[in-house]
Amino acid sequence: MVPDSKDPLLEALSVKIVHDDNPVRFLNLAEPLFEKEEAQYNLIWSIASSLAEGRRLDPKPPVFIRIEHDRKTIACALQASPHGLLLTTATQSEVNLMVTSLRERKIDVISAIGPALTVQHFADSWVTLTGKKARILMKQRMYQLTKVTFPQSPGGQMVQAESVHIPQVEEWMEAFAREAVPNDPDSFLRFRQAAGSRILSGDFFLWDTGKDFVSAACLSGATKRGVRISMVFTPPSCRNKGYASALVAHLAHYILQSGKDFCVLYTDELNPTSNGIYQKIGFKPIGDSIYYRFDG
Repeated sequence: MVPDSKDPLLEALSVKIVHDDNPVRFLNLAEPLFEKEEAQYNLIWSIASSLAEGRRLDPKPPVFIRIEHDRKTIACALQASPHGLLLTTATQSEVNLMVTSLRERKIDVISAIGPALTVQHFADSWVTLTGKKARILMKQRMYQLTKVTFPQSPGGQMVQAESVHIPQVEEWMEAFAREAVPNDPDSFLRFRQAAGSRILSGDFFLWDTGKDFVSAACLSGATKRGVRISMVFTPPSCRNKGYASALVAHLAHYILQSGKDFCVLYTDELNPTSNGIYQKIGFKPIGDSIYYRFDG
């Protein structure tokens, strides 16, 4: 670990920024911070865990950054393909430290995601320092569920996706990406390719009417007490019939029955339909996230 900051004021306050090259050490030192807001930090924590456990093979070495105060991690960031820079909550001054340190080390940042205000601070600082242009790819609302309220059944049941379903789910996931992040063309192929591996690992679930498969959802990002539900997609011809509500409700119940305390879900902040649906089955908003891309 190499402390980057030599600012006398920061040293007097026992604040320093640290770059790490060891995912296990980074996780151990960041986990006390993650545990304080486990649901909100589901994405960064779960990716840090997968890197520490050797479950991810990224084409570029990940970037691990921690900000310490009196030897305790008070904010951190992680960059791993293909997610860009993932941030925890941080103050403007802490974000400025990260940006300066990244530039000093000639580390490029293509995108950033995390708590809305923190990422906004990062985008403003990054644009000022680099001259790049920033554009918002998505504004998201984060939800947490601890108890399921089942909707009226549309008929059918939840089933675990199998290898035979890969072609169909691949098409759905590409369609999902085109709807969710149309300004990020890199995501189209990425989501499509993720379908097969996620199905083979047992993470994808479908709603089966008995005649057709009409909706899909995936388990992602397990942490100590929670799991994230992601990639919820219903093809346009099957929408407004309650299939996604039923699938997510049953999948959330499955998560809670497995021993987890809660599940997490991200929605498009600007989509009133999905936000309303998930709240009706027990999801409660816990914060806002924003996803920026930097060009130029």
